[in-house]
Amino acid sequence: MSIADFASEIGSLHDFSIYFPSFNHRELGQNLAQADIGISGKAWLSFCISFSICTAILSIPIVFALTAEISTSIVAPLLIIPLIAFSLLKYPAYMKKRRAEQIEWELSIALRAIALEISLKAPFEKVVGNVARMGLGPLSQEFSKIEREVEIGGSGMASALREFGERIDSLIAKRAVSHLIVIYESGVGTLALSKLTDELSTMQKAKTREYSGKMAILGLLFIAISCIIPALFSAYLIIGSSVLSIGFSQSDIFIAYGLAFPAVSALALLFIKEKSPSFLSL
Repeated sequence: MSIADFASEIGSLHDFSIYFPSFNHRELGQNLAQADIGISGKAWLSFCISFSICTAILSIPIVFALTAEISTSIVAPLLIIPLIAFSLLKYPAYMKKRRAEQIEWELSIALRAIALEISLKAPFEKVVGNVARMGLGPLSQEFSKIEREVEIGGSGMASALREFGERIDSLIAKRAVSHLIVIYESGVGTLALSKLTDELSTMQKAKTREYSGKMAILGLLFIAISCIIPALFSAYLIIGSSVLSIGFSQSDIFIAYGLAFPAVSALALLFIKEKSPSFLSL
């Protein structure tokens, strides 16, 4: 089941979008389309709220089992509803950015092949089909859509290429589309395509060097969060219980080492992964 199908199932529980008439559904819908999540903005908003409420309800017995306090088991889940809903609403914008970065990396490979084939007088439709079958990921999927729109949908090649550019939140991709349309209509322009490819490669090398510089600091940050802070807390537990007469229950220790520290470490790893260029995660 895709994320769009799952979101549609959960969002169909109730249409919460009617309670937010001033919400920018159009921008959300555009983010979803550019993230390749096939669902409308209103349906995604309903999913975000429905999923947040369901998660909060299911967490009530878990919180009560850990704290044995009725008030805490009710208040804590209520507090996570806006947090989960906000995170899910921002997810499409994050995914469209990562998808655009990945397609830009794949374009640096595909454009060289396109320029070479065009220079060898290969038909443009065949060149598009070859990219669709290169197995590059999102870019090959997009070129497969272009191929289907032209062969089955009856769209013109230039129109299909423009729609591809609109589906990607990337200025580089839009520039590539412009060059491809010029090549398709006039049969010339491979030199500009090669220059764009070189520019893409230079940008990706710069991003790689920048990320390598950040990794030293991010690595130290993860070591501090996952190792040093739990060790210091262990020392505090020993000193606090024996010298300062500070008592900690078994549930407190379980929450700290079984839930809190692993959760913070996982968030640190996600933060490091988010900072890495998408083409390095392939």
